[in-house]
Amino acid sequence: MALTIESSGRRHYLCGDTYAIRDKIKAAGFKWDPDRKCWWTGQREKAEAFLPKAERASAEKKESVDEFRTEMDRRRAEGLTLPGTACKADEAKRHGGVWDRRLEQWLFPDRASMQGCRDASAKRRGTKSPTKSDGRGRPGEVPFVGEQSDVQTDRVEPTARGYKPDVDSLIGQTRFIKTREGSVPMTTIGAEAYYLRGDDAEDNQDFRGSGWRIIEHLRRATDEDAAPVIATRRARDEEASAKKQAVELRAAQWQRAVDDATRDLYRLPGQRQPLREIAHSEDGKHRLYEVDGGVMTTHSSYDDYRSYLFLDKPSAIAELDRQIVELKITDEGARSFLAEYEGCEGTELRRRRLGLEPWAHSSTCPIP
Repeated sequence: MALTIESSGRRHYLCGDTYAIRDKIKAAGFKWDPDRKCWWTGQREKAEAFLPKAERASAEKKESVDEFRTEMDRRRAEGLTLPGTACKADEAKRHGGVWDRRLEQWLFPDRASMQGCRDASAKRRGTKSPTKSDGRGRPGEVPFVGEQSDVQTDRVEPTARGYKPDVDSLIGQTRFIKTREGSVPMTTIGAEAYYLRGDDAEDNQDFRGSGWRIIEHLRRATDEDAAPVIATRRARDEEASAKKQAVELRAAQWQRAVDDATRDLYRLPGQRQPLREIAHSEDGKHRLYEVDGGVMTTHSSYDDYRSYLFLDKPSAIAELDRQIVELKITDEGARSFLAEYEGCEGTELRRRRLGLEPWAHSSTCPIP
């Protein structure tokens, strides 16, 4: 069994098959732990000296990774972050920035390096002043106001000549933000804006093009701040639910009217010259007509038109025979269709062609 090192507090345990080298371990000053049945020392380098070279390198790498993660956690906790659109990649790296793929932010070691990266990136974009145009009609940046936070949003606004976003007006606004926990009320506590030209956007792999990038720093809203937006959302949801119920009610009423008009009649695809209109739906997409031998329904929308005949049985059989001749349906074609599409539109025609009862089948492919 290969030797491994397990650390617990100040103790570093040398675990594995140590019986063959127990004398060397004891001579190196290790002490025996009868509970864990391992030798331990207070100096990790002593324990690593007994590992093979490859395992020693692996242990050093793991320790390095742990230190790196601890450092990144510190940078996030202290808010030493800038969104990817705020600075160019080479400037961020030159100032000690590390890219966080999960948050899509640069993490900096301290505020001085973060500000240095921000200033250098603004200078490369041609910004003469954080509050003035660059002399060619393109504004540069709007300074940060408010407080910083780990939770940030980034959006694009239009770039009309002379336009500059008012980030001060964003402070204190509360709205719902999508997070891993779902949609949560968040309040803006800080904001800033940068103008990013097309080439800078491409360098930062931001394919939304040039324009103002407005970065808002957020915190979870208090109950008092969240109450108005929750009430607004609840009212909007109730309004949407009422509209949906009204649509469903109208659809049910129309379906009842059709059912009453087509009771004891047989449905088949097709159309006839209407004698008169009996009824139509409120949106005008569905209409019910009287025709010879029964009624006809039509559905029309932007890219769809369908019509169905509902006739008494003698008229329906005669109409099926007429369509079979018109469509030149053969016995072989009818069998092939029913083998694959039994229950779909046109089943009645194929069953009639084969001498079967046209409507004595299960609707495995109902007509929409």
